[in-house]
Amino acid sequence: MDVHYVERVYGEMRGREQVRDWITRLMVRNPHIHAVLMWYLIEADRVVVHMLNRYNNPSGGAPLNFPGVTILGYAGEELFSDEEGWWSLTAGQDCYRAFQALLKDTVQGD
Repeated sequence: MDVHYVERVYGEMRGREQVRDWITRLMVRNPHIHAVLMWYLIEADRVVVHMLNRYNNPSGGAPLNFPGVTILGYAGEELFSDEEGWWSLTAGQDCYRAFQALLKDTVQGD
């Protein structure tokens, strides 16, 4: 079984290679972001995950977060067959701009 991934901002992907290529390129461009698990729910072959997408604050202050929700379909044998993810584009952009400004201030302050 191959994967079907629906990412509400970046679009729809099919196949492990397409998803792997996309996420690799995305994370190379955005190495400062990571996800923090808030909670998850498992029901039959579905997993629902609520996470915070996080930029650590380069000045040492509070992290910059924006929420996300992902629904995964379990295919068995430790594989997922489908994923659908949601996050706020506006909140993500706001966090990115704030992170870039803090990063610039931190570098200039050295």
